Amino acid sequence: MKKRTAIGEVIRAEVAAYRKHPYDINCGECEEFAEDVIARLGGYREGLTETSFDIETLGESDVIDLPGHIWIKCDGLHYDAEEPAGVEDWRDLPIFARLRRVPCYEGALSKTTTTSMVSSSEE
Repeated sequence: MKKRTAIGEVIRAEVAAYRKHPYDINCGECEEFAEDVIARLGGYREGLTETSFDIETLGESDVIDLPGHIWIKCDGLHYDAEEPAGVEDWRDLPIFARLRRVPCYEGALSKTTTTSMVSSSEE
């Protein structure tokens, strides 16, 4: 089984275990969810981390106004409760893709915004 498919299956199983809509998980339980998925996948390792915005390196960027969110990054793909298939660009996660329709977030979520504004953590 391909790794991407396996991660998607684990995410779907974890969503079912939470007994909540994936959107609701992403609205307050995203960190716990990411940790639970990573634990089901055997724990943190090279190429498998939880990722978030690194506020300290963002400075006064308008990106600082984005919603707090923690998601899973594995081998260059980004996953969360709403995106079990994984996306190449974190801005394509549904939580951020929805915001692109809101005028005040357009610049912050532009595909030309650098990808260096995210940080990964391994435990």
